[in-house]
Amino acid sequence: MTVQRIKGSKRLLSITQAVDQNYLHQLNNIDWLTYSWIRDEYYHENSTFRRRILQPHCDLMQIIDSAILQLIPQINQLCNTEYMTCGSVWHLCENGFVCPLHTDGHKPNVMIVYWQTPGPEFGTTFYNSTDLSDIFHEFAGIPNTGFFVNYEPFDDGIWPEMWHASLMSVPMGRYRLLTQYEFQK
Repeated sequence: MTVQRIKGSKRLLSITQAVDQNYLHQLNNIDWLTYSWIRDEYYHENSTFRRRILQPHCDLMQIIDSAILQLIPQINQLCNTEYMTCGSVWHLCENGFVCPLHTDGHKPNVMIVYWQTPGPEFGTTFYNSTDLSDIFHEFAGIPNTGFFVNYEPFDDGIWPEMWHASLMSVPMGRYRLLTQYEFQK
């Protein structure tokens, strides 16, 4: 497991080899398209935002979530935070899924780990502003990698805006499996 700060940012970290490769192989043997799920609050049949929330957690999902807890000391050291635990939401992004430009600044932090993607171009891009040509950093959609964003307010109480998007439409017959983690003190 490796956590590294992105050059030029004190709040954005890259995650590589998030869990043991054996777990990734086990994830690949699950038929996620038939797995129990509920609609994400933003899920719309005819929109570009088609994402399922997978439930209930199977044993493997719980094992992986426990393994992610091992990243907390590294994150705390790099971000000068005091997180103790985290919660997870497992997402299956269906064909046609596009995540528009937005910020999660209303949350204290977010970590995304990719488990399956149609290709590396299905990652997440961070921007310096709402201008799509103003790219700060691109994370490839590579299985067992991801990113962490610290949204805690600055010393002056202002919440940081870190704009990001995943604008490549998931192709027909494919999906993107990821987990979103939020850390708590």
